[in-house]
Amino acid sequence: MEYQLNGTLTEADFLAMHMLNSKKYRALLLIIFNIYILIHFVRFFISTSLLISIGASFFLLPLLVVGFNFIVYFLVKYVLKINSRKVYKSGKINILPREIHINNRELQQKTDISLLTLTPELIYKVSYNTSAIYIYPSINQAIFLQKKGLKNEDWAEFQDFIKQNWDPQNIR
Repeated sequence: MEYQLNGTLTEADFLAMHMLNSKKYRALLLIIFNIYILIHFVRFFISTSLLISIGASFFLLPLLVVGFNFIVYFLVKYVLKINSRKVYKSGKINILPREIHINNRELQQKTDISLLTLTPELIYKVSYNTSAIYIYPSINQAIFLQKKGLKNEDWAEFQDFIKQNWDPQNIR
């Protein structure tokens, strides 16, 4: 089978790709932050009396963990969104119209200034969204296959085609 997609990369798709790619880094940051809070809480627990320690463990620890996790999560998400917007707006290549031809052996992305050809062996990861598929040849670099760019084809059938022929988890 062969598919053709046309269109330009939107800012929303660019942000969605970076949000998908950064979930594990945000989780790792929150885990490290929680360990830091727990270590300081144990130090406090050792140096105080039993009554204060018991009261603090039931009230203060959950408040600290939930409150600080909430703040850190949204702070990281906000900073990531701002940085992704700056990267999108600084790259004029992002707004060029592109044509993508894909079959089971190769993917070609053609813009006004370049032609990129990939084979399934060169793919690092494939991520799926409701309106786009992101094919990563390397970290922080993606080919966007958008639902709105697929002409007269079934999106579910196209996703199955990508899973069978391009997803490294299924072909290796």
